[in-house]
Amino acid sequence: MAITNARIQFSSDTVTQWQKVNPKLREGEMAVAKRDSGKFLIKVGSAGGSTYNESITVWDQETAESLTAASAASASAASASQTAAAASASAASAIQTAAKASETAAKLSETNAKTSERNAKASETAAKLSETNAKTSETNAAASSTSASAYASAAKTSETNAKNFSNSIMAQIQNAASSATEAGDYANAAGVSAQAAADSQTAASKSEINASSYEQQTKIYADNASESASAAAESAKSITEDKFYTQAEMDAKYLISKTEPSNPNDGSLWFDTGNMLIKARINGAWVSFGAVYSG
Repeated sequence: MAITNARIQFSSDTVTQWQKVNPKLREGEMAVAKRDSGKFLIKVGSAGGSTYNESITVWDQETAESLTAASAASASAASASQTAAAASASAASAIQTAAKASETAAKLSETNAKTSERNAKASETAAKLSETNAKTSETNAAASSTSASAYASAAKTSETNAKNFSNSIMAQIQNAASSATEAGDYANAAGVSAQAAADSQTAASKSEINASSYEQQTKIYADNASESASAAAESAKSITEDKFYTQAEMDAKYLISKTEPSNPNDGSLWFDTGNMLIKARINGAWVSFGAVYSG
């Protein structure tokens, strides 16, 4: 079989010339047209033949280049979108990490809040215990100071004077509870009471009746009064609320009778006129602070 080297030449002209002449192309015949821009386009005769203007455009350089540029732009946009998506994913991951950190911090804050709440309750309990202890100390100090003062006063005065003196001591305690400054005044007053007890001791030592015994008891109660004054001053520092008593409360707190009072409260004082003893109600029992002598 012989092989020939054949060359096919297609019809070529400008687009303007093709459109002007508008020749008829056979079916499948190609026509190459050059635009004013220098770009080419190719048309092919349709089935049964067709004019140039009615033939099918199978390739247009301008359209191809435009599509290529658009494709490149789309590819670039897609790459940019992919980069943005990656950045968004990274940001989402960072946000998720931050959210987890926030959740952890929130749980830690909740734990700290519960711990703080427990500590607050413990502090409240401790404060209440301190307040109770302060009130107990105040009651004990008042009982000790009042008993010493009442003993010194009762050595010279009647039952009525003893009650009045106890009331004056209570007034001093109330003043001490009102402020830290008044606590110092109370301590001074307690010191005066201690001095009065010492004076009573001196006077008692001169008495012909139970002189030796009375002198020793007076010294003991004078020492107790001094210690009570110091304890009262220390107790007054922890008192945060003023308390004032009505006359009815005073009558219920300071009792003078021959028989044991019914339904007494801790902190109450009783002048037992049957035995001439000063007693204080402490922890549900009557504690005697000594005898009262009239000379």
